[in-house]
Amino acid sequence: MITFNNDSRLSEIPVSSLRITMITRLFFFFILFLSSQVGIAQRVIDVDKLEGSALNYFRSVNGEPSMYTKFVRLVEGTPYFSDRWMKGNVFIEDNEYRNFYLRVNILETTLEFMDPKGEQMTCTMPIKEVLLKDSLSGTNYRFFHSSFLPENSDIRQSWLLELVAGTAKLYKLEKKQINEIRPYSSATTEQHILSSYSYFILFNKDLRRIKKLSDVTELLSGKKEALEEFIKSNRLNAKSEKDLVRLIEHYNSL
Repeated sequence: MITFNNDSRLSEIPVSSLRITMITRLFFFFILFLSSQVGIAQRVIDVDKLEGSALNYFRSVNGEPSMYTKFVRLVEGTPYFSDRWMKGNVFIEDNEYRNFYLRVNILETTLEFMDPKGEQMTCTMPIKEVLLKDSLSGTNYRFFHSSFLPENSDIRQSWLLELVAGTAKLYKLEKKQINEIRPYSSATTEQHILSSYSYFILFNKDLRRIKKLSDVTELLSGKKEALEEFIKSNRLNAKSEKDLVRLIEHYNSL
């Protein structure tokens, strides 16, 4: 028996009972702790189920109003992957924000989001991944920020569009350049945005630019003969995005 001098109600409690009570409480708090950690690791915020403005939705990850005057003199091209707003998901740290209206700004490597009231904001936190859902074509577009991929000297703070997922991943890098031209006898300049494209394969944590088909077979050397045969029999062209996709998908199927 154990005796407590300060409380007569506890004066006679079996030691075994106390131990069981303490163990039960410790186990209970441990379960609560694990539950809270799982909740953090898998946190999902669905905007369709929230009320308020876009600023409130992204308050935890910060945002700033988008500038509307940057491209008022634009006569050719677009700074965006698509000018249309698409619904999509944003992945920041361990959080996934779903069902935002989004636009991926390729020129400035930023992400703009909008609420149903039309409030446009630019996210200021490091974004790992963006998933766009094109309701018109039924196509999903998945972008990854270069800062979350293995380093490559050809890439500096860019969005990469994933074309093929799997053991070998194929990415498309779009670069945009803005030129300002003053037409003859005009007092103002015009903005022209031009795009160029390059392709990268991620394999075994090695992100490598692909300029010719032999770059693919050298990187994926374990299946070199099979790939060369597939290239030859299908007359693949390295300048064709569709052919690159077919080749990487074929490798992932071997």
